[in-house]
Amino acid sequence: TLFSNRINLSSRMVITPLTGDYDINDVVLPYNTALELFRPLIISKLSTLKNISYSEADKIFFKATLKFDSLVYKIADEIRQSDNVKILTNRNPTINLGSMITLRCAGIKDDMADLTASVHNLILAPVGGDYDGGKFLFFIYLGY
Repeated sequence: TLFSNRINLSSRMVITPLTGDYDINDVVLPYNTALELFRPLIISKLSTLKNISYSEADKIFFKATLKFDSLVYKIADEIRQSDNVKILTNRNPTINLGSMITLRCAGIKDDMADLTASVHNLILAPVGGDYDGGKFLFFIYLGY
């Protein structure tokens, strides 16, 4: 039921190989995806930092989804570094026991043109994934 409905704080995207010094459970998210997954936290932090209403913070947030905003990027990056933030991932149609994987957001891409999430090669086998353009589902989990 969860995967056949539209749900908040989720995103569906194509994956690419994760290169560099990362752990097997790391994911690097695109800028706009990170903003969407962390939206309530970013808006709350913007409101507090700038001493503005949530409505005004939401307007700043919306502009940041259209044009790169370094302050919003910095806030999103601080949020992703929290131990409480985890990313759940799955690839349809592998909705079986054990087919969801919990990942750590190891980074956020600052290139708005790159719309892919980068994951380690070794997480592909359990969910039947590959880099042929199949889409993965990503959900934010706030383990407070």
